[in-house]
Amino acid sequence: MYTDKTCSLSNIWLNKNFGPIQHRELLKGDAGHRRYTRLISEDRQVIWAEDNQPKSLDQYLNIHTLLAHNGCNVPQIFAIEKTQGWLLVEDLGTQTLLDLWPLDHGHYLDRTLQQLVAMNQIILPRS
Repeated sequence: MYTDKTCSLSNIWLNKNFGPIQHRELLKGDAGHRRYTRLISEDRQVIWAEDNQPKSLDQYLNIHTLLAHNGCNVPQIFAIEKTQGWLLVEDLGTQTLLDLWPLDHGHYLDRTLQQLVAMNQIILPRS
């Protein structure tokens, strides 16, 4: 549950890193313990990710960096507040591969498979 203090802090942080918010849309789906909200302003939109588990956020950021450094497409991260577990990330939209299936599905399937192959070829750093 969010406290008034947490809400106030989040509003300050969001205003600083995103600006005035015209609309918020809570995104539904299986995101585990993370919560995702689409933030829309007059000229842009982003996703606000909230992760209340610091270890999980670190793991997310490590995987994001690993994928990005190996040429995989990942959403851009615009702002991070690790203490609170907040991220502002690129909004990739609402269209899914299933939406595109009747149209030129071969092109999108090929691109998807290329990404999966690239991810499979990543050599993980030793801990």
